[in-house]
Amino acid sequence: MSYSGRFRIASTMFERLCGLLRKQVCRDGEALLLTPCSRIHTFGMDASIDVAFVNSQGRVLSVARDLPPNRLLACRKAVGTLERRANPQAAWYEAGDLIRLSST
Repeated sequence: MSYSGRFRIASTMFERLCGLLRKQVCRDGEALLLTPCSRIHTFGMDASIDVAFVNSQGRVLSVARDLPPNRLLACRKAVGTLERRANPQAAWYEAGDLIRLSST
């Protein structure tokens, strides 16, 4: 795996809609798991984000690095989406990675 880090879960409609728009959502190095989620937007964002779409087994299906504001992105087979504020120098998931999607 190319990235191993903590993430917070956004499971309500409001949490998923806001995503990383609310600056206090994630600390440095944390990602946000939007679930269920197969489409994201960056409208209203003031910075780029890193994105990883995952299936129900935790397999990373698709990745976007440094996705700029005012974009739409989707992955039809995804059930969840991990996103964080873009950090091009830091490791991030790659397509094919298997991640553990549990709360422990």
